[in-house]
Amino acid sequence: MKVRVPMLGVMLLLGCSETGLSDADEPPEPTPPPVETDDDDAVDDDDVVEDRCTDELEPNDDLENAFGIHSQSYPGLRACPDDEDWYALYMEAFDVLTANLYFTDGTSGGDVDLFLYGPDGLVLDSSALVNEDEALQATALESGLHYVVVAPAGELVADGVEYMLDVGHAPVDVCLDDPREPNDDLQHASHIHPNLWWNYFVCPISPDWFETTRFAGERLEIWLRHDPAEGDLDLAFYDWDGNMLAESRTQSDEEYVVWEFPAFPEEGAYGIEVVTAIERGEYYGNVYDLEIRQTWADGCPTDVFEYNDRQDWSSPVIQELYPNLHACATDTDWYKSYSDAGAELEITVDWDAAEGALDMTLYDRWGLEIGSVATSEGEAVGTYTVPAYEAYFAKVQLAADAGPGLGVPYSLTWGGASTVQCWPDIQEPNDQEQEAIGVATGPYVDLNICPTDDDWYSRLLWIGETLTVDVSFDPADGDIDVYLLHPDGTVLDAAETDGPLETVSWTSDELGFYFVQLVLKADPGGQEGADYEMVVSYP
Repeated sequence: MKVRVPMLGVMLLLGCSETGLSDADEPPEPTPPPVETDDDDAVDDDDVVEDRCTDELEPNDDLENAFGIHSQSYPGLRACPDDEDWYALYMEAFDVLTANLYFTDGTSGGDVDLFLYGPDGLVLDSSALVNEDEALQATALESGLHYVVVAPAGELVADGVEYMLDVGHAPVDVCLDDPREPNDDLQHASHIHPNLWWNYFVCPISPDWFETTRFAGERLEIWLRHDPAEGDLDLAFYDWDGNMLAESRTQSDEEYVVWEFPAFPEEGAYGIEVVTAIERGEYYGNVYDLEIRQTWADGCPTDVFEYNDRQDWSSPVIQELYPNLHACATDTDWYKSYSDAGAELEITVDWDAAEGALDMTLYDRWGLEIGSVATSEGEAVGTYTVPAYEAYFAKVQLAADAGPGLGVPYSLTWGGASTVQCWPDIQEPNDQEQEAIGVATGPYVDLNICPTDDDWYSRLLWIGETLTVDVSFDPADGDIDVYLLHPDGTVLDAAETDGPLETVSWTSDELGFYFVQLVLKADPGGQEGADYEMVVSYP
């Protein structure tokens, strides 16, 4: 991720204790100096005691006179009666301080306690053992001066108690990992395609990198959305050599970049970088969403199967009718399916001839034209007898554009006695925990799960938030079991009925990414895999 715990959940406010910072928040007034006598040669016994009960770091009796410290041991110090010892050091948010106080001459002279204050005056940790060495460890909740205070616990002997203070201060890389980690640099960028991606997490010490390529039109648009109350994030787009092509570095809740790809087709990968510009708020790091679109400069509409503009990006289809598709001069559409040897394929494309004309071509896996296609006004029908089990492809492209709208709308019917492999939905690949798709509140439709590939989703939850997931499906098509997992992988809730609805729910007791795993336990339907819908809710 990556996340700091909200301050109210871990801070202890000492109201009016002897070491508090309330209106009693000021340390006790120092003892007034002794009154001089007429005897100039006389030496007051109290003066002798006061001179003896001191150390080289005095005066450090209050916050204003706190002595600056860092990671090391400070021996030979003394805790004196009615005299707190204050030490100051600067800590960044989520740095960890360890302080140990050792009595070097026993505790016969009295007892002392040990406290750590944050910049806001609240106690982050304390140690108040009786006549024993003291130890504390705490994580800074915000950047600023922190104070270690050694305070008498009751009465001390006149010459005080000698002690050694051992301080350890270290920045700790506490960054909650989202499922895409590790992706801290371009070489380890996580692959991503045009889609709406929810619920990622970035920290100052851990930028996020994603790798993408040109899937469709020459215009790439990327939106980065986040909560500005938790800090400011920046967005940049790079080629694979690390050259920045576009950037957005505003101080708002949204960053946006746009890039025009070179002439199509353009091979090669590109990098998307998300970095923290300003860190603030209740937790360390920031949650964000990414939206990626690839469109055409001419404004060609995007249909449900985009981005499928090349053979290697073909959209998997099953024996079904697919309406509301669209082709333009800039947008060629590819489809694929699997068929057994001897199967008779019949693929039909229908359109309104008033809108223009379309061409369809059938190909094998090597890109060689196969079969035959008969084209008439408003229809193209391709047929092919499959010689061996393999993937086969259909390409639909614009031949003429005659209507008032850009391009030609059409429908595709994939027919014949084909044997279809399980088709991936828009959320794929999400077959394992490391590929889990972040989810937001709302319904998710047109999903599909395969016998060999589980589906994984994730959601960041704060302590006390409840995540509920409902998965509905047709039991005649398949039996889906659903599991909700703790960030450490422990199964928290399971739904293993025969359907048609499985529900899992859990209230978070630990800050982190929780996971939802879907498993296809039975696949009785005629097509491989099972369709399902999912509804996600959380506060």
